[in-house]
Amino acid sequence: MIGWLVQKGQVMGALSMFRLICRKGIRIDFVSLSSILGACAGRISGEVCDDDLDDILGRQVHTHIAKDECINDVFVGSALIDIYCKCGGVDEARQFFDMMPNKNTITWNEMIHEYAQSGCGYKAVCLYKVMISSGNKPDSITFVAVLTACSHSGLVDVGLEIFNSMQLEHGVEAELDHYTHIIDSLGRVSRFHEVEVLIDKIPYEDDPVLWEVMLCSCRVHDNVSLARRAADELFRLDLLANIYSALGR
Repeated sequence: MIGWLVQKGQVMGALSMFRLICRKGIRIDFVSLSSILGACAGRISGEVCDDDLDDILGRQVHTHIAKDECINDVFVGSALIDIYCKCGGVDEARQFFDMMPNKNTITWNEMIHEYAQSGCGYKAVCLYKVMISSGNKPDSITFVAVLTACSHSGLVDVGLEIFNSMQLEHGVEAELDHYTHIIDSLGRVSRFHEVEVLIDKIPYEDDPVLWEVMLCSCRVHDNVSLARRAADELFRLDLLANIYSALGR
């Protein structure tokens, strides 16, 4: 019932149901706890109402989880990390993360991602290195998170080092999102020669996202020649898309 209410966007109904279950002394399971935490996170994101109220609601749920010892579940823990960060408490989220007795790749990814979104690039990279040294295997999402952090915080060389280690050290193939963040990172500091070298050898040269990122960087740094190339590629892709669409393909 809680899951259904959350899916339908009836967040207050889900929270009321949760409080009713608590009053009746019924033991709530991990799936329902994850759902209710997701509802709190959604409200904190500004979907429905006041941040302070939602902060309180999120902490009420956390108190219940702590008492019920459900905190050991990695999915519930990841949802709580999201709650704290959306309340503006990334340091508090890290304290909770460090206390979690069980962590998996999802949990590590969530904390690294939250650091990236909060502009804490150095902390995101440090946590990534702790993840590696503790024997946890990073996946594609891990690298998206840490490369985002490097791009937003100007850690260009660190990002390149991590990007180059993906396949060689961890067996993770670079995908469009990874290339996009590296190109964005290089473009932010006007290292356009490296951008051109990279974009000429990647398998995603026909994706408009790459060229849009490049065009944005060119506009910031007044690189007219490369901007013209990016614009030409975007025009070509748009034209091809229209032709294929007209042919029903």
